[in-house]
Amino acid sequence: MNASLRYWPTLLAALITGVAVAMSGFGRNPEGRHQVADLDGTNSKHRSGMQSGEQGSRRFGRPEKSAPAAAFAAAWKILGEGRFAPHEISDLQCELLGEWCLVDLEAALGAGFNEAHGERGFSGLSTVEVCRAGITARPDLAWELIRNRTFGLSTARLRPVWTEIMGWQDPVELLGLFDELPADPPWSKGWLGTASSGDPDPFATGPDAGVTRDLGPQRTVRGTMPGSREEAICAALRGAHRIGTSRAVSTEVVDRVIALAGEDSSGRLLTTAESYMSRKQTEETLVAGIYGAHRPEVRRFYLVAYANKLLDPDDPAREVEPSRVPDDLRYEIMEILKSDGGR
Repeated sequence: MNASLRYWPTLLAALITGVAVAMSGFGRNPEGRHQVADLDGTNSKHRSGMQSGEQGSRRFGRPEKSAPAAAFAAAWKILGEGRFAPHEISDLQCELLGEWCLVDLEAALGAGFNEAHGERGFSGLSTVEVCRAGITARPDLAWELIRNRTFGLSTARLRPVWTEIMGWQDPVELLGLFDELPADPPWSKGWLGTASSGDPDPFATGPDAGVTRDLGPQRTVRGTMPGSREEAICAALRGAHRIGTSRAVSTEVVDRVIALAGEDSSGRLLTTAESYMSRKQTEETLVAGIYGAHRPEVRRFYLVAYANKLLDPDDPAREVEPSRVPDDLRYEIMEILKSDGGR
C-alpha cells in the first residue's frame, strides 16, 4: 500500500471540517473536543484533538455534534471532481461514508448506491457494509427507509444487514415486524440445500431475485432469501440465545417463533427454525432449552433441534450413538429420529 494512504483519515477529516467551516462557521467549539464513534456505531466518547488508528474507534476524529450533513455531501462531490488519483477515490469515499452515515444515514446510503462502483464495493465493502455503523445506531430509521423503498430496487440490499442488526439488538421487535418482511419465494431451497446450473441464484436480491443463472457444479448453499421472513426467524433466534440475553427475552422469542410457525401451513418456518438451531447452537444450549421449557411445544422445538444436532451429516445411516444422549432424554430423542428421520 502506498505510504501516503496513511494520511487519508487526516486528509478527509480536514476536508470535511474545511467545507463545514466555509459553509456555516462550524468548528467554534470552545472545548476543542471531538467525538469518536465506535465501530459498532453504538458507543462514543469524547477525546481531545484528532484521533486516528486507535483500537476500538473509527479511523479518524469527528467533531462533536458532527459537521453539518451538507458538508459531507459537499465533500463527496469534491471527491468526484477528479482531484485525487482514481485508485485513491474508492478508499476516500469509504472513509467518508463511514462517518457520513452517522450524521445522515439516508444521504450516505443514497450516495453510495448511486456511485458507479457502489455495488462493487468501497475498499472491498458494499455500500451497506460501509454504512453498518449508521444502521446499527439508527435501526428505526433504516427500517423506515426499507419500508418506504427509499432507494428503489437497491433498498433490498439494506434489508439483510438491518435484519441481522435487529436480531442482535431487539429480536422481539424484529419478530413484531415479521408480516412486513417478504416471504421466501418458491424457488428458495430452505435453510440448507443444493443448487446447480439452471437453478435461480439463491443469493440474488432485488431485480435478480429468482433469475436463473449458471451457478457451476452442484454446491451446498444457504437458500433463504436475504432479509426474508425466514432470515428474520434465524436472526431473532441467534439474538435470543447469545450470551447476556435475558431468559425472558429468550422465552418470548421462542414462543413467538413457534406461534408464527403454527400459522404456516407449509411447515417451512418451523423446519427453518429447527434447522437453524441444530446447526448454529451448541448441544449444551439445546439441552438447557429442553430442561427449561415452560410448555410442551417449546420442549418439542428444542428436542427436534437437539436430535438433528446429534446426527452426523456424513453418515448415510443417520444414526446416533445412544450413549451421547442424557439418560432421561434418550427415549424421546430416539423416537424423534425414528419418526422424523431427522430434518
